[in-house]
Amino acid sequence: MKTLFQDLEGIITELDGRECEKLLCVQIANEESISPGVFWLKIRDGGWHRFFIDAEIYFLRWTEYDEIDNSDLEDEDYPVIDIGKRYDLENCKIAGIKMQQIEKETEQKGCLAIYFSDLRLLELKQGSESASLLIR
Repeated sequence: MKTLFQDLEGIITELDGRECEKLLCVQIANEESISPGVFWLKIRDGGWHRFFIDAEIYFLRWTEYDEIDNSDLEDEDYPVIDIGKRYDLENCKIAGIKMQQIEKETEQKGCLAIYFSDLRLLELKQGSESASLLIR
C-alpha cells in the first residue's frame, strides 16, 4: 500500500492520462444516491486505487494497492455498485482528479471529482441528500 493523498483537499496527478478499467463504490447510505465512503478504481495495466471520504470528520484519503482488498466489498449491509459500468466509464482516460471540500449552507462536505478526457465529469459527494452526479 502506498498513500498518494491524505488531507482535506488537493489534486491527484499520478493518474492523469491513465485508463479507467473498473470503478466500484461501496454504498453506505440510501438506495437513491451513491453516498461516498469507499471507492476502488482499477487502472488499465496498473494497480487498484482506494479512495475514501469520511462522512463524520470530513477527510479525504487516497491509497494505491497491487490487489483489491475484498474486505471492503464483502459486507452485505453495504452493497457494491459498479460505477464504471453504470456510467460507461470503463476504458475512458482520466484527465484529472480533484478532492475538495464544498460548502453547503453552514456545512462542509467532501467531494471527489474525476474528469475524463471525453469531457465528462463524475462528482462523488458526501451526504445522503446529494447523490453523485455525472455531467456530460
